[in-house]
Amino acid sequence: MAMRNRHNAAQSIFMDSAKGLANTLAAGAAFFGTPIIYTQTVDFVARFARVNYGEGFDDFASFVWFIAVACFVFFGARMSISTALVSASLAFAVRVL
Repeated sequence: MAMRNRHNAAQSIFMDSAKGLANTLAAGAAFFGTPIIYTQTVDFVARFARVNYGEGFDDFASFVWFIAVACFVFFGARMSISTALVSASLAFAVRVL
């Protein structure tokens, strides 16, 4: 029973650390990636909003687009990094054990 609790505790520490690392790396990806993607796409979004929703709506749409791009980058990076970390750790465990 004590061995099982230690194993569960170690697994919990690993998973919490993997989540923390994934969040940290995803925040970095969002910090560097969001401005690049946003500047490449904001003109299209503003023009689309102006044509389809009227004058004055393009500023609001640009702001919402910035938030959306930041979320896409952050959560996409976090999902990818988390999957890679878990897959790499499982591959390592299978080879070692």
